[in-house]
Amino acid sequence: MNQEVSISKIKIIVSATLLIAWILSMVSLFFLLKWSKVGDTDKLTMIFHRGVSRLFNLECIHEGELCIDRPTIHVVNHISYLDVFLLGSIIPGSFIAKSEVSGWPVFGKLATLQNTLFFERNSRRALSQISKMQEHLVHKGNLILFPEGTSTPGTHVESFRSSLFQAADLDDPTIQIQPISVAYTHYGDERMTQDQRDYYAWYIPMPFLSHFLNGMGLKRARARLIFHDPVTLSQFKSRKECASYCEEQVRAGLLFAINETKEIYPERYLAAVGPIIGVGVKTPNQLLTFFKKLRRVFTLTPIMRGSGLLRSITAGLAGFVVYGSWAYYINLTHGFEIGMRAGLVQGSYSLVLTLSTTLLMEYLLTSFQSVKGQAVLTILITSVITFVTAFAIHWLFGTPEILMTIAPGFFIGALYTVFYVFSVNRLNRISESEVN
Repeated sequence: MNQEVSISKIKIIVSATLLIAWILSMVSLFFLLKWSKVGDTDKLTMIFHRGVSRLFNLECIHEGELCIDRPTIHVVNHISYLDVFLLGSIIPGSFIAKSEVSGWPVFGKLATLQNTLFFERNSRRALSQISKMQEHLVHKGNLILFPEGTSTPGTHVESFRSSLFQAADLDDPTIQIQPISVAYTHYGDERMTQDQRDYYAWYIPMPFLSHFLNGMGLKRARARLIFHDPVTLSQFKSRKECASYCEEQVRAGLLFAINETKEIYPERYLAAVGPIIGVGVKTPNQLLTFFKKLRRVFTLTPIMRGSGLLRSITAGLAGFVVYGSWAYYINLTHGFEIGMRAGLVQGSYSLVLTLSTTLLMEYLLTSFQSVKGQAVLTILITSVITFVTAFAIHWLFGTPEILMTIAPGFFIGALYTVFYVFSVNRLNRISESEVN
């Protein structure tokens, strides 16, 4: 019996906040590595995609052998924007996207940082696009291409457009082409129905914002990547024959993954979005209303009504328990001893940092009452101290999964900072009104 899809609004709020903090921290670290030239930004990009996949509660399994030889073009069927996070977490390479993506808020900038190639859908520009692809393949790295040119419900594969396959027509070095099938297969522990899959597949005319936010409020789901054997263009009479072969490989892998014997063309390009529209988060105003209600409750708690020192000590103890437990859990796969060590390190660090940063917030709010932007300044200072200090401490103690260990603490710390600053401001206004 298939599980009913349920969307948790609380989970959406938490995951969306974590996503914002994750993007800010990863972008900051990206520029730091670029400036210092001491780290690998390609690995950082894969870590970023892995973190986003976890925020969407997506588990990715894969089979076959990924071709990481350079240069290689990975050709993949396209179901959703989630494909980018799944593929980017495993495949070292840059994506090819339509030119409109470069203008998208936030995601367009992130795509640019990851060396995405933006192409117009214009046959007259095909030669220059092929030249850019070849230059990138030879001098920078592998490419990931969605040759369908659109996204689908995840139960069939559209015809592959062959024009960009011409980029593999290079003798020295030989460019390989690897077909890859991506499929969304399980919701919870059961096979996905199409109604469930439509919460992950995104295609016209589905609205983006509600689909994106609702996706972060779902239960655990499983996606599957199948890496097929790579080929070269010289094995075929023409690029169209090569594209057709890759299309069939990808189609066979998709049908195998979703346990179907033939392609399904559901009446969903227009009709199937019905179960999604109107479910879960509808508008940004609902998010804002929820935050305001939560802040109002938070402000009226006895701890918030107490002294700044009491608030700081309570927050520090809570940080020790919550963050220490997470660090233990995420590192337990490396052994009980390492897990406990990571938990104690993270918990102790969180206690000290939360205590000190809360006292710092109290000091800033008191000292700069008449200064505009005091809230933003407090949030920025807290975020920088949290990330840099946490990373340095875990590096010194040899924690294996540093970024994933400190991520929840950093994310929730940023959320806590925002709530704390605005709650104290609200509390001060209430106190002033009571005096008057």
